[in-house]
Amino acid sequence: MTKKKGKKIEIKTSETAGLDNLPEVAEVPEPGDDGLLDYGLAEGGTGGERGSGGVSADEVGLEREMPKTPEEEAEFYKDIAQRVAAEFDNYRKRIASEFEQVRNAAKEELAMRLLVVLDHMELALQAAESAKDTKAVVEGVRLILKQLRDVLGNEGLRKVKSEGKFDPRYHECVECEESEELEPDEIAEVIQDGYEFKGKVIRPAKVKVAVAPKKPSSPDEGDKTPMH
Repeated sequence: MTKKKGKKIEIKTSETAGLDNLPEVAEVPEPGDDGLLDYGLAEGGTGGERGSGGVSADEVGLEREMPKTPEEEAEFYKDIAQRVAAEFDNYRKRIASEFEQVRNAAKEELAMRLLVVLDHMELALQAAESAKDTKAVVEGVRLILKQLRDVLGNEGLRKVKSEGKFDPRYHECVECEESEELEPDEIAEVIQDGYEFKGKVIRPAKVKVAVAPKKPSSPDEGDKTPMH
């Protein structure tokens, strides 16, 4: 049986809208010399055997006759479109489920690391209620804070540098302050630290920015009434 190259029909559904890189293409077989659709089965093969086309009769059902009327042809292509849309929808749901599992596993690992910090914080609180030496309590809290920063730092969290010139990419100016010691647009004070996660700023630092002091007005200046 001579094989004929099938037509390719691009099937787009509502689920594929906007996914330009994931078009679904259905291979539509052409009828052979005997009037039956050629699904790539080897000559003399039985259901389950694969031909050169790589498709078995078990995968497509039995060989079907080519539609003879426009109505049958429309129904034929509609059936193909529905099958492709259903397969893509199942694929999309499976990928979304796998992605959610990976994300939950990452959250679980981070939560396990934070539980250690939480345990130490609770112990420090219990010790603070009965401690007479406040310096020891402060030192314990400082160690817990360092531990928390190390855990978050290993995950990719970094504090934004807030020294030198004001940079709108990393800083948010909440107040301006006249200064003769600092240059204009230089950060005078950090109100709240900023943080970036793996190179992306998730919270800019709130800072106070220095500006040049205003020049005092001379006594001669002022409103002068023109003389007539």
